[in-house]
Amino acid sequence: MNRFLITLALVLSPLAAAGNLAATPAFPGAPPDLWCCATRDRLSPLRPNPPAPPMRGAAVDAIGRVARRRRSSWWTWLRRETPSPQPLPVQQGHFLIEGMRCASCMTTIETHLLQLPGIHAARVSFSGQRATVTWDPTLVDPIAAVAAAGFLARPYDPSVTSDPMRRLNDAWLLRLGVAGFGAAATMFLAEPLYYASAPTDVYGQALRLGGAIVATLTGAYAGGPFLQGALKSRTLGMDALVSLGAIATYLASLAGLVTHGAVYFDALMMLLFLLTAGRFAEAAMRRRVYGAMERLLGHTATTCRVWDGDTLVTLPLEALATGMELELAPGEQAPADGVVVRGRTHVVEAMLTGEPTPVPKGPGDEVLGGTQNAEGAIRLRLTRVGPEAAHARLQSLVQEAAAGKSPLQRLADRAGHIGTLAVAATAALTALGWALVDPAR
Repeated sequence: MNRFLITLALVLSPLAAAGNLAATPAFPGAPPDLWCCATRDRLSPLRPNPPAPPMRGAAVDAIGRVARRRRSSWWTWLRRETPSPQPLPVQQGHFLIEGMRCASCMTTIETHLLQLPGIHAARVSFSGQRATVTWDPTLVDPIAAVAAAGFLARPYDPSVTSDPMRRLNDAWLLRLGVAGFGAAATMFLAEPLYYASAPTDVYGQALRLGGAIVATLTGAYAGGPFLQGALKSRTLGMDALVSLGAIATYLASLAGLVTHGAVYFDALMMLLFLLTAGRFAEAAMRRRVYGAMERLLGHTATTCRVWDGDTLVTLPLEALATGMELELAPGEQAPADGVVVRGRTHVVEAMLTGEPTPVPKGPGDEVLGGTQNAEGAIRLRLTRVGPEAAHARLQSLVQEAAAGKSPLQRLADRAGHIGTLAVAATAALTALGWALVDPAR
């Protein structure tokens, strides 16, 4: 009986194993799910391994390549749809400011510009009537921003700077003449009042009235810029202090004219004359300084002759590039830095060194931009052009120095505001003290 059962098991086991093998996933070493433990242990040495699917490794590699391709494609699309943020476009420029009359105007423009979105930096020079602004052109227009503060701005161009400087100089010269005439006339009319025995009679009153008319007409023209500057400025500065003193003196004199008291029209006009003389001297000095700077930095030529093989072609200075070779004739300025390739000459480097004696130059010697060729034609290979050239760097440094302020200037600006408040407070306390102690005085 036992033999029969063993024989039956041996006959049926391969059939069951074949069915289980067909239903089992084709992975090596995976046991059939329907085998019992004893049958599996006894027949596992006799069970043939199922054949592996053909090209299984290649198929997996192909699937991996497809997955990687899809992931790479998806990653590329994601990076294309979400680009990295680009830096904001920032520009820097120099502007000529018209209408500034004192340091308070300069502070007003700087404060107004720095409060606007898109203005990264702003430096205003009262002595140079210039402003250096760094701004984002997509957010703000610096010319319109300066106009909103009550001043006129335009791009700085050394070739046309002398024209507004000359107009400003002539305007202050005319105001100085008018203020001088008013001061002389009011002093001439006020002189008899100091010695007259009866200064309040009809003749004395006529002299006072004449002084009031002259002071009103000449003072309004000579002192107009100070009053305009005080009204434009948003801070207390020198214009506010001068305007406050002039108006107080004029009103006190009008009160004396009505009440037959003391008048101060001559003192008022003398004050305006001295202040106008100071502004005229400042405008004349500024014009001379900027004239010298323009002669130092100005280029007379806008084109140069460049070698193209064996021929010379004329190109604008903006088209120059490093490595080009140009012909520099006697009397011409080097448009950029370069090295002498052929020829010998003497170069005047007074613009850079201040030394007027020409320096000899030969093949291999460096010629800096802005220096002048004194004699002999040379062939020059450019090494630095544009902003990297010595002449451009010097021009940039001079412009920054003219637009910037020294620590002493910044201290004087702050002291001017504090001084105006101190003078006004002292005058108010003095008037209050005399009103309490001796109202008649």
